[in-house]
Amino acid sequence: MPAVLRAEDGAAEPGAGVYFRLLLIGYFEGLDGERGIAWRAADSLGLRRFLRIGLDEMAPDHSTISRTRRLIDVETHREVAPATKFVTFAERLTGVAYANPSLQTAQINFVAIGSTGTILAAKSVPLLPGEHGAANLGPLLGLEDFTGSIQIVSTVPILSLSLNFEAYPAFSSLPPGELDGATPLR
Repeated sequence: MPAVLRAEDGAAEPGAGVYFRLLLIGYFEGLDGERGIAWRAADSLGLRRFLRIGLDEMAPDHSTISRTRRLIDVETHREVAPATKFVTFAERLTGVAYANPSLQTAQINFVAIGSTGTILAAKSVPLLPGEHGAANLGPLLGLEDFTGSIQIVSTVPILSLSLNFEAYPAFSSLPPGELDGATPLR
């Protein structure tokens, strides 16, 4: 799906990537409605850049966000729903953002596993209700260099997004895989 589609009136119709960035904006800025998200996306130069919408382009309006939401199946939305266990590919410069939408403090455990299956480092981070954080894995875990995976396990459901540094200024999002009972936790 293209990053941004165009309606007949020139308004940006978000593709899946832009749509999920809009959801992140809504979550991290405490906006619970599509009108508020649309207003904020149109009003902020920094958010327009995050959404990759030029100054000469119209930001998505609330009805466009709503229409896009209805076009994306429920299973895709569940992929960005809070969970307690995640795993994804990771390197030293992989960034992870995490948020606690619950009313309880989360204890988040990060475990870096090398490509041979060896545990390289682990760290536990408390996260208060409604708060969020972000870090590059190398500095967070005190690792100079590694390639492998990161397991993220929380005591309460959290949101997690991992970004892989490709080459300045390019980043790519890394889809989280949920850990199930068959996956050994390290």
